Amino acid sequence: MRQFMMVMILLATLNVAHARPIADIEMPEQLPYPESSWPLTGMGVRNKLIIKLYAAGLYVPQAAAVNLQPEYAKAIRLHILSKMITRDNLRDAIHEGFVKSTNNHLASMQTQIKMFLSVFQDDVHQQDVFDLVYLPDQGVRVYKNQQLKMTLQGGAFQQALFGIWLSDAPVQDSLKNELLTPLPAIKTSAKPAVAK
Repeated sequence: MRQFMMVMILLATLNVAHARPIADIEMPEQLPYPESSWPLTGMGVRNKLIIKLYAAGLYVPQAAAVNLQPEYAKAIRLHILSKMITRDNLRDAIHEGFVKSTNNHLASMQTQIKMFLSVFQDDVHQQDVFDLVYLPDQGVRVYKNQQLKMTLQGGAFQQALFGIWLSDAPVQDSLKNELLTPLPAIKTSAKPAVAK
């Protein structure tokens, strides 16, 4: 029994060490997918007036630069914070983000955008999590609550999608700055040396 309790305490400690707190939720240090277990490099909150809509986390391969070009892998996690977010207003907000990030040049990617927005046809709830994972040789993998919903091809599409948060015309300047600000190292409490 004592060994079991020690194992449970150790597991709990590891879980805490592998997530960072933000807006009353935990943003994982890595996404739970073998093909994209990259480190969390930045995180922030999308606000509207005084309402926190969702927390966002940015993940890129170790030592890689954040780049919207199609040869660069990247991922963003969106963790819904507000009960006020519905499937309709989230879909509208994402579409507006596409318009802004591309300066309304959407003609060449209308098919991918329509398919992507269909992810939000089901009800959206507080604490839902959407992971957008781009792999250059596979395309954009879209997950809802860790279930793969679709994979979408197209370098221009992924650039427009991630540009919603990272382009020169992002959905929120302060969120872009937060996502691109390197996270501080996690401080681990060292065990004091025992005097002999």
